[in-house]
Amino acid sequence: MNWIEAATVPEGIQMVIICVEGKYKRFVSMGRYIEAKTQVAEDFIDEDYWDDMSFYYDPDTDTNWAPQGWYELSHSSNDIECYFLGDKVTHWQPLPALP
Repeated sequence: MNWIEAATVPEGIQMVIICVEGKYKRFVSMGRYIEAKTQVAEDFIDEDYWDDMSFYYDPDTDTNWAPQGWYELSHSSNDIECYFLGDKVTHWQPLPALP
């Protein structure tokens, strides 16, 4: 598969492979891009991390929206969670089909 520059983002909230330019190194991970006002924060982000986030609050619907941007996927023993990426995503590509 070919890498796609991150100036073009995936459609929807599909999970993709991302290339991240971190502070000290580049690395590959899995992630997704979230457009503004498409994911309710309570349904998407663990409340333990809310202090570090800046949400868009819509007073008309009493809704906290997850910030627009790239999120990295984290696997734990019980859950799959996504964390907002502060590092720059340079490229992405769709996940390959399962064997």
